[in-house]
Amino acid sequence: MLFEVAAAEYMDDKGRRLRACTLAGYESALALHVLPRWGGVELEAIAPEDVQAWVDSFDLPGAAEKAYKTLRQVVRWAIRRLGVRMYDPTAAGVELPRKAARRPRTMEAGQVRSYLRALWGHECEAVAICSVTLGLRRGEACGLRWSDIDLRTGEVRVRRSRQVVRGQEVVEAPKTERSARPAGSPDSP
Repeated sequence: MLFEVAAAEYMDDKGRRLRACTLAGYESALALHVLPRWGGVELEAIAPEDVQAWVDSFDLPGAAEKAYKTLRQVVRWAIRRLGVRMYDPTAAGVELPRKAARRPRTMEAGQVRSYLRALWGHECEAVAICSVTLGLRRGEACGLRWSDIDLRTGEVRVRRSRQVVRGQEVVEAPKTERSARPAGSPDSP
């Protein structure tokens, strides 16, 4: 079976289960990195040495990791779900390039003060206050509604994520089960 056939069936199967933004990430990795190299290759012909050489060819460690993990997911899914009888070439100890430690940018107290002052009285003021004080993901902050905020207790209920995927607005449950949470009240974690 050609890798591109397995990848198409994989995406059809996952399309029924995964969030739109997750699917868009897989589609991007497949289109940019995986299919150009492996699309016309028979699954059984993928060799661990070729996978390692491919991973080593990437300039950016993050792209190499995302591409490799997407390749691995499709191969393992094909073995498990399509019954492809083959050795898993991604299980042979492929070494990913080392990524630099990620240090997320954070605002200092003065920057937060300036940011909130700039939005004072603006329609986005409540969202800005909640996002900087509660550490919300961007999609969580964009998904807030006034009904999610209890002004008596200070509790903010994170119930949805609003994003733009492929040019369309998508409203979904938060990214993880733990993300659907009350925040900001004295009793919350």
